[in-house]
Amino acid sequence: MHTNSHPLFRRFPLGGLKSTTCGMLPVPYHIYDGHALFMGGTANPDAVRRVLVTEDVHPVVNQDGKALMGVWVIDATNASLGAHLELQFSIIVSHQPIEPVSAHPLAILELLMFNPDVRLLCHGLWNSTDTVVMYNREVLALNATLTHGKITRDPKQQIKMFHFTDSNGALIFSGKVSELAHTPSKIVRSLMRLMGVRKFFQAANEDCLESQVVNPIGILPFNADAQAYIMNDQQTLQFFNRQTDTLEFGHVLYRPLQFQAQFMEHMNGFKFVYLNMHNAADKAHSAGVNGGTAELNR
Repeated sequence: MHTNSHPLFRRFPLGGLKSTTCGMLPVPYHIYDGHALFMGGTANPDAVRRVLVTEDVHPVVNQDGKALMGVWVIDATNASLGAHLELQFSIIVSHQPIEPVSAHPLAILELLMFNPDVRLLCHGLWNSTDTVVMYNREVLALNATLTHGKITRDPKQQIKMFHFTDSNGALIFSGKVSELAHTPSKIVRSLMRLMGVRKFFQAANEDCLESQVVNPIGILPFNADAQAYIMNDQQTLQFFNRQTDTLEFGHVLYRPLQFQAQFMEHMNGFKFVYLNMHNAADKAHSAGVNGGTAELNR
């Protein structure tokens, strides 16, 4: 059931239909309710550069020389395209090289909130229904593929488990992590030290997280930007604990990245809007592509 009464969806309402292989689908992409997990951390910089060799973007690295990366695990229980699961591997990038950033374990959060040059490159994307896969591919130029996934939560034990496989049953990604009821005070203090008092309270008073997401080159011959917005009913921020939290990468492309999670953000009452690419025409023109967005704009 749609819940367009929420302020986020009144601000960005459904505004039409796009023709896809799965029929006419509404735009923009909405998630009205669900829960999401975002894990931020570091990756092997050489392996990340190899993955990005065909992209026109640059990895963001920290002062320890590590590339920055995030993983999304989403259970969209109520969405404009129907209930579905999502797994996403996001590499933190910029269109132009930027100086190395702080090696603080929460640096990604500050970058996403305050650095306008930072983007999330949606490099690996899996969804649990054909409808969402086709929407992501044909409307948003994201290289989505079908997954068989399961996400389970045990509030009593404060545990979240997830398991994603491809159509042949091969492991893509799995994990078992803690899901605390409340954000520990130590991570609040750590975030305040990183951001400083002014930025910390500015971030705390923001009711919506905005970020720009970049498509990988493939469906389109260039990297374009799309605006995304997140609001939650409740969120918990915590450090990743390697003694109790476990992740396993099975995908041959992403296992060599050697991702090391540093923090986790659990989002309940997850609400999300993903707008269409706002500079695709400009990118197509600068790349000398005639009608580069015609197929996506049917």
